[in-house]
Amino acid sequence: MIDSSWNIFKDNKIVYLPLGDDSDYDWTSEEIDFDDLTKIIENKASNNEVIGIELLWEKSEIGIYLLISHVN
Repeated sequence: MIDSSWNIFKDNKIVYLPLGDDSDYDWTSEEIDFDDLTKIIENKASNNEVIGIELLWEKSEIGIYLLISHVN
């Protein structure tokens, strides 16, 4: 999605669900890089936590919250 006009940065920050947040949906906005985000996502996946990230269309304020959950 990032390669097709979606952006993960908003004011140089990434909005995501932090590690340990499995159902509170306490979104966090931080200045982290893509590699740090990848590590968080990998850790959340290995802990079967809901993964969440905000995506913005190009350079607009139009966006979505992408949620990915573990399915047995």
